[in-house]
Amino acid sequence: MDADASAQGLSGFNDWGLVVDIVKTAEDMGFELAGPIEASAIECKRELRDYCNPEECPQYASCWSCPPGAGSFEECCERIAACSGGVVVQTVREGVDFNDVETLAEIRTLHNGRLDELADAVRGEGEGVYAFTTGGCRVCPTCTYPDGPCRYPQKQRLSLSAHGVDVAALCERAGIEYGFESGTIRFVGMVLQ
Repeated sequence: MDADASAQGLSGFNDWGLVVDIVKTAEDMGFELAGPIEASAIECKRELRDYCNPEECPQYASCWSCPPGAGSFEECCERIAACSGGVVVQTVREGVDFNDVETLAEIRTLHNGRLDELADAVRGEGEGVYAFTTGGCRVCPTCTYPDGPCRYPQKQRLSLSAHGVDVAALCERAGIEYGFESGTIRFVGMVLQ
């Protein structure tokens, strides 16, 4: 993390020392990239949320973290706005065959496991912690949606897409690299409080 680049826009975050510690913790957990983000710097875009529909996404209506279970677009934006800030993280792998579904699943599992660990570490610092990832929650093998309440609401992985988050802009504002290179996969996550 470049401290000068990452410090921009963090004046409203409660404790800069804690933010630096959380970024360091994320890096120590194995995330290849990590950077701080102020919640007010996160833009929710309805046109991105609109990709969450039954024609474009197999996760639609399959879990509490994806629409319609995640709540309305407005509710999702309010959830982010109620936070102070947090950390954006990436798990990056090069030389990946995008047709190798098993390898992609292994990388996603590794990424989400690290994200859960980071969110648990931040939860030790206080209440109101949210973990966001690409795709649906996948904490439970089978979600209770829509027949029953979420089994683990405090561990739920929220969908960046369901919240209309522009992942490229998010990474840029957190001071970390993002792009689509041939053979490189980047799983992005975020922990907000």
